[in-house]
Amino acid sequence: MAPSFRDLQQELRPEWIAPAGGEGADLDVLVLPSLSMDRAQMALVTGAHHYEERQLFALVRLRDPGVRMVYVSSKPLADLVVDAVLELLPGIPASHARRRLHLFDADDASDRPLTEKLLERPALLERIAELLRPGRSFIQCYVVTELEKELSERLQVPLLGTDPALGWWGSKKGSRDLFARCGVPHPAGSDLVQDLDALAEPTATLWESQPELARCVVKLNPPMNRSSADQVARPTSAAAFRPMAPTAGC
Repeated sequence: MAPSFRDLQQELRPEWIAPAGGEGADLDVLVLPSLSMDRAQMALVTGAHHYEERQLFALVRLRDPGVRMVYVSSKPLADLVVDAVLELLPGIPASHARRRLHLFDADDASDRPLTEKLLERPALLERIAELLRPGRSFIQCYVVTELEKELSERLQVPLLGTDPALGWWGSKKGSRDLFARCGVPHPAGSDLVQDLDALAEPTATLWESQPELARCVVKLNPPMNRSSADQVARPTSAAAFRPMAPTAGC
C-alpha cells in the first residue's frame, strides 16, 4: 500500500525548511500556488489565476545551488516576470538559478483551483513527478485543502502544510474556540453569523459590555485576503446603530 498523506509528511526534514544560506540541502521543491478557496468568492476576482504569480517569492530558494524548483501555474508565466525575480537573487547569477527552475502550466485560465486542474491531467503530473526525487522533495503551496492532500498522495511527495482535517482550528471562529478551551486570552468577539441582521445584535452587545470600544472588526471565516475584513464604527446612540455593509460578510 502506498504511503498516506500523514506517512509522507514524516519524510519532511527541518533543514529543508530553513532559509537557504548558500550551502543547504540537495533538494527539489514543487511550488503549487493554487488558490483552492471558496468558489463563490474567487468568481468575484477578475483574473484570479494571476494571483498565482504572488508565490514567485519562493524562487529565493534558488540562491542555494543545491535546490531545484518546479513551479506550476494555470497559464504560462511571462519570461520577463520570471527573469526579473531571478535577477534579485543575491550572490548567484540569474542564469545559474534559471537552469534549476522548471516551469509547467495547465493552459487553463478558468477560476477553478490549479490543483484541481493538475489532478485532471495525469500526463502533466507524470512529467512533474519525473523531476522530483523520492526522499529529496516536498510540495510548497498557498493553502492546503483536500485537493492538495490528494495531489501529495498521487505524486507520493510530502506537503509542507497542515492536514486539511485540522483547517477549522485555523479559521477565525475555530481559533477563538481553541483559545477559549485552552484558557488563552483573546479579544472579545461573537459567534459565527451569516448576515448583517444577525451581526447587529452581537455587535451591540459588545459595545454595551465594553463602552470604551470605538469600533469593531468584521471578518470572513476563513479569510481570503485583506478585503476579508471591514470596520464598524460605534454609533452615537443605540437607536442610531446601523452596521456598515462590509466588503465581505461574516
